[in-house]
Amino acid sequence: MNKTSFNILFLCLSILFFTFSDLYSQDSSQNKSQQSFSSFGFQASFVSGTGITYCYTANVIRCRVTGGWIKSADESDYTFGFDVHYYLANASGFNLFLGPSFGIYGSSTESTNARLALATCFEAPIISKEKRNNLCAGILMYYPSYYFSSSTLNPTAGIYIIYNF
Repeated sequence: MNKTSFNILFLCLSILFFTFSDLYSQDSSQNKSQQSFSSFGFQASFVSGTGITYCYTANVIRCRVTGGWIKSADESDYTFGFDVHYYLANASGFNLFLGPSFGIYGSSTESTNARLALATCFEAPIISKEKRNNLCAGILMYYPSYYFSSSTLNPTAGIYIIYNF
């Protein structure tokens, strides 16, 4: 098994382990404390896209779709990303999420590139400690991040600001 194959296998196994171990370890009282809600905002991420983002949170699962397109005089760039994050903890209003992220990047002058990562997300409310009707900011840390175009693993990051409604 070469190094690239090992890295891809490690990434996939890490995502599966954290995803399923968290789903089965959630306490039922913790599940009841979560609410279902939608969010809309902006995200800048090296893995799951830069642009307008929409999130839907249901109990312990958050799905996020992000997309952006920028056109200049001679070039256009685009990104699209998708995240599935699982709620792990809440302490003093701060939330912790973990899960896989995927993104596609491209431009009119370069070929399309794809990235896959395991994301750890720290989120903090800005206005109040309530989840709904609140502005939240978050930091995404990705490791391992697999870049399909170069077959490399890198640590990367992202930030976002969303309004939960």
